[in-house]
Amino acid sequence: MDLRIKRTTENIREAFIKLRSKKAIEKISVKELADLANINKATFYLHYKDIYDLADTMERTLIDEIFSAIDRPDLFLDNPGKFTADLFKAYIKIQPLADIIFSGSRRHSLIDNIEIKMRRVLSEKYPDLKDNVRLNILLSYEIQGAYYAYSQNKDKYDYDTLIQIISGASEALSTLS
Repeated sequence: MDLRIKRTTENIREAFIKLRSKKAIEKISVKELADLANINKATFYLHYKDIYDLADTMERTLIDEIFSAIDRPDLFLDNPGKFTADLFKAYIKIQPLADIIFSGSRRHSLIDNIEIKMRRVLSEKYPDLKDNVRLNILLSYEIQGAYYAYSQNKDKYDYDTLIQIISGASEALSTLS
């Protein structure tokens, strides 16, 4: 990639993070972002359709970072407790940035996109399980429930205790028939 393009993209993303840390996505204009990134609006539009396209790109990048840090996402089937612990360890590494990028009206898209990505990973590796009702319900319950249990309790209990309990619950849930 051309060094100028890379630098411009980084400037746009850094400006977006600065703005998102202070205001809702709906309140960010391309002009404001371009000024902060030290580019003109036309340059922004060479890279992204609009602010939401930039946000979507950054969200996908963070979701990909989470999954690249998980050695075996397919462990969800054989060892859901370990999968849950690995997922949260990966999430914790990017949590400060995720809290900015997925704030306000975008808050729910973090966990929804993790679930969507997990479905894609599993259906690519095990296409015959794509329409498995039990697996699909357990996957939603696991991903969504574990995240909300963590979110509601992260300020009350230490990280190790939370992960131990949540991953234990994941393991117990997998034994339901």
